[in-house]
Amino acid sequence: MWARLAGLRLLGQVFVLAAMVALGWLLLCPLSYGLSGVDGLVASAVAALVCLAGGELGLLVAAAFRGPMAAMNGAVLGMLVRMVVPLFGGVAIHLMVPRLADAGFVFYLVAFYMVDLAAEIMLLLAANSRVDRTS
Repeated sequence: MWARLAGLRLLGQVFVLAAMVALGWLLLCPLSYGLSGVDGLVASAVAALVCLAGGELGLLVAAAFRGPMAAMNGAVLGMLVRMVVPLFGGVAIHLMVPRLADAGFVFYLVAFYMVDLAAEIMLLLAANSRVDRTS
């Protein structure tokens, strides 16, 4: 499995990240529906999309850097983008849409940030192990 992840190009990484977030959302659906009904489903879906947008942008930024030392710079800048997009987007949505805020939007945002963080780190480590072997 690690070799398959290491062999992925940027588009494959984007799809894997989206699939991981979608799987996380599907697993969280029963809880979000049970707690807040349809508003909970919408809040969790919007939180997943906000975190996914940050994660995808983080992957794009990290992919712009190549080589052993550049990989660290790409990971740090990617981490900054991955953190800023959900932070500012989440605050804006939380303040502007009270129904989502009441349904627990911030908690879903934190949950999906963790899913996104774990998946993106796994993808970046796999991609950098591929760079190390080919250097």
